[in-house]
Amino acid sequence: MFLLLNIFLVITFSALSLIVGSVSSTRMQGLSLSLFIWSFFVFVYEFIIFSVVNVIPYSQKLNSMLLLVLLNPIESIRVWSIERLNANYIFGPEFLILKEWGDSGMLTGFILLSFLIMIFIAILVSNKVMKIRG
Repeated sequence: MFLLLNIFLVITFSALSLIVGSVSSTRMQGLSLSLFIWSFFVFVYEFIIFSVVNVIPYSQKLNSMLLLVLLNPIESIRVWSIERLNANYIFGPEFLILKEWGDSGMLTGFILLSFLIMIFIAILVSNKVMKIRG
């Protein structure tokens, strides 16, 4: 399972690297941009999720949280791996619906669909940028 998680991360960030490579004009700029994006997804995005979810009304909290998690590949893989390893107690009693979605397969489907959409968008954007630059 850990090999599968690593493969998902490599494929998703390889798609993101297409955008970084097409936007960057030098190696140093590409390296700087990729480190910024990586640190944003790993460290900053989680705080944004908590801040936004605290502002949203309770009835829309779970759906909003799921959408925000699906927008970040690292958070998606973290939530999916915690669910697959049966460690749902980490999320607390408010988010037991993640276990229901995991048991029914909806969480896996949502995550795979979000990865495919991210990869498709990354290929389209990098292709468009390269056509404009060239």
